[in-house]
Amino acid sequence: MTTLAPVRRETRDLWDVAEEMDRVFDSPFELLPRMNVREGLWHPTMDIHNRPHEIIVELELPGVKMEDLDLTIQENHLIVEGTRTRSEEYREDERFYSERLFGGFHRVVHLPSEVDADKTEAHFKEGMLCICLPKTRREGGKKIEIT
Repeated sequence: MTTLAPVRRETRDLWDVAEEMDRVFDSPFELLPRMNVREGLWHPTMDIHNRPHEIIVELELPGVKMEDLDLTIQENHLIVEGTRTRSEEYREDERFYSERLFGGFHRVVHLPSEVDADKTEAHFKEGMLCICLPKTRREGGKKIEIT
């Protein structure tokens, strides 16, 4: 004979669950602001737009100076490198908590088509880097006469 035992379910408020999730995910990172582990572990976010005649690459680079950026096109790749340095306004022992990441970054973008490196333009304004890469035009082919 099988008997069923009553099941007790805890009712928890949705906010309690959210707070618990925050605590679980934040706890491993509580010590990171005091350590230099976070130095150099960042990469800027970007959007890539593939238009008919050009490729547009936009990167968010808050706190990066234009002179600390380097752009290169090699074969079918755009390489963006740079450094974001920590402000010297505050001493290390004064830092209580920090989420911003600093140091060097390196992004390689595989371009979906060939581009004209000589006509590529880059603009940097208010922490946004916009790179316009015109696509190279290929000949449409050649009709071959059959004899």
